[in-house]
Parts: sequence; C-alpha cells; structure tokens
Amino acid sequence: MPIEASCRKAIDYYYAAPFSWRVEKMKLTREKDAIIVNDSLTLASIPPEVYNYRLGNRSALEWIINQYRVTIDKRSGITSDPNREDDPRIHHSVDWSCGDG
Repeated sequence: MPIEASCRKAIDYYYAAPFSWRVEKMKLTREKDAIIVNDSLTLASIPPEVYNYRLGNRSALEWIINQYRVTIDKRSGITSDPNREDDPRIHHSVDWSCGDG
C-alpha cells in the first residue's frame, strides 16, 4: 500500500495482523531500503536520497531510528517511552517530506 510523499515518491508499507503503531526499537534492513517498525509494520521502498541529509556523521533517518525507542535510564529507572498517548508533547504523526537534496 503506497503512501504518496510530498516529494512525489511512493513509500510502501506492509503490516501483519494484529496491527500496531507501537515502537520498542526500529531498525533498518541490511539493504537500508526498509524500516522495521515492529513485528506488524514495515516501511519499504525508502529512497536512497533520504540518506543525503546528515546530522553529524549519520543521516537524519538513522538518527531518528536510533532515538525513537523505549529506553530505561539505568541510574533512575525512569522509562522514556515515545508511545505515550497521554503526553501532549509527543507528536503522533508521520511526515514523509523530502528535501531538495
């Protein structure tokens, strides 16, 4: 099922039942052409151009994949969970926009 991106490129997504948006830890496939969000959702057909936008030594996409996950602070035991729907600071949407490269 393609999602039409604002840069006019289609991104495919595949999901299995039961479907969930919940993220524990996302990861890229070995070929870096798909993101495994969880056991029920994979975003495929990731164009190679998305890796051109860099934040330091990583692409912005790789940085987001690394940061957007459930973590537990070892010292305090506090859980940081981006899936918290009760927190208005958490933005629950996906913006598939592309830069000019």
